Amino acid sequence: MFARTGPPRDPIASVCAVPAPNRPFLIGVAGGTCSGKTTVSERLAAMAHHGGDEQLAVIKLDSYYCSHSDMTFDERVHLNYDHPDAFDWDLMKATINDLMQFKDVTIPNYNYKTCLRDPPGQRVKCTELILLEGIFALYDQERRQVFLARDRAGEKPLFYEAR
Repeated sequence: MFARTGPPRDPIASVCAVPAPNRPFLIGVAGGTCSGKTTVSERLAAMAHHGGDEQLAVIKLDSYYCSHSDMTFDERVHLNYDHPDAFDWDLMKATINDLMQFKDVTIPNYNYKTCLRDPPGQRVKCTELILLEGIFALYDQERRQVFLARDRAGEKPLFYEAR
């Protein structure tokens, strides 16, 4: 048996203590429906919330469903929302790019009842830790290159795949 001595480690504080590489640290949480993405994201956000000081900006990919205001409600509810084409990738990429430059952003408010975006959007302050959560959070190859965790050669982003 191993006995732990000293105070418990705080994984978020450990990451925050690492000197920032001139940009925020981007964490991606991806997986299928009901795989635990939201639970993991919420637990990380709770761990990062120290004394009222937000240290983690959570960006949910669901906020970036395409706006189909030109369609009727009946047409919108029959769209496949579990497909990469369901997302406004250009807007999501612009948001992440702004956050990576330490700029505050406005995240769309997606309304699941109407299948539309509700104005005005949610203001999110940039932090040194950014979490992108969603079914296709790691789908875009260009976006994956922004993640900082790399293999030992420093070439490929590291991903943990739960099975």
